[in-house]
Amino acid sequence: MKKIYLFTFSLFALSRLNAQTPYVLTQANSEPVIGDKYLPRIIDTTTAIPMNLTGTNVTWNLTGLKDSLAVDTVKFIDPSADPNAGKSTGVTIVQTEGSNVSYFKSSTNQYELLGMDLSFGGQTANVNYSSSTSIVPSTAIIAQYNINYGYSNTDPVAGDISVSGFSGTFTGTITTVADGTGTLNLNGMSSFSNCIRLKTVQHIDFDVLFGFETASMEQVISNYYNTYSTFPDLTINYNHVVASGVFPIDDTITNMRTLSNVV
Repeated sequence: MKKIYLFTFSLFALSRLNAQTPYVLTQANSEPVIGDKYLPRIIDTTTAIPMNLTGTNVTWNLTGLKDSLAVDTVKFIDPSADPNAGKSTGVTIVQTEGSNVSYFKSSTNQYELLGMDLSFGGQTANVNYSSSTSIVPSTAIIAQYNINYGYSNTDPVAGDISVSGFSGTFTGTITTVADGTGTLNLNGMSSFSNCIRLKTVQHIDFDVLFGFETASMEQVISNYYNTYSTFPDLTINYNHVVASGVFPIDDTITNMRTLSNVV
């Protein structure tokens, strides 16, 4: 298996979702709050990951894991502390993780992604789900509570994008499912029972410079939770970006992280 590379992305806000017996996630016990901070550790693997294993009472065995000794820092801050939070309308909390920043809105029984600043393929981009000059905007619904095994939600998304100073629009979908429960084994040394897996798939098509630059992004995030922590024991994040035109890109990056510390 190819090396697991360090990469972070906004939808890791899902990491706050906490598996509670009997796997019911509520807004009260699941959403991040301002002041939260945790330190996920980057790991590598030399063996295949059982990504297609779904259902109830399953066992996810991950072997060949290696600690990279790298640790990320994820913080949740007040919008007033971020100078770019005003680009998205209705932001109630901001997630920061290195150079990647995400903007969210919490309302009754719902958590939405409004915008993000991210890096990929050597480029920087601002993605704004909450406003658009040429299409009807549609925010990305991250969670609609309550959530248990079998939960599924598909949401259309749309908005504006700016890449290295060039503007455009995007459309796509985001789907989140709770598709597995059971036991997570890491290297045969650590075992986490009563886990639930939340899988998010987002596909976005971009149009920049009036069609002179087009791109698509496919992202798959799998988070494994149990009652040990409100943050996931394991997160696997796959991203594939393809672009043609002024900035041609074909970039695939995968990131695997385990929970290191909660501050």
